Amino acid sequence: MTSQKSSRVTVSLTDRDHQDLTQIAKVHDASISWVIRHAIAEYLERHKIDEPSLPLPELTRNQGAKS
Repeated sequence: MTSQKSSRVTVSLTDRDHQDLTQIAKVHDASISWVIRHAIAEYLERHKIDEPSLPLPELTRNQGAKS
């Protein structure tokens, strides 16, 4: 991963997820934050698409216009 400006995000985890992340961090001698950043980077790479879009049906010009 390259150094970039970062943003802070707050998430809630189940106790089990937190315990699992803590264990993974200990095994890798890393912080939980590093584990989460690494997991997010892998997820984003795996799900990368050329043009991000919402999972909504595409509207034609006439469908979106009010009559």
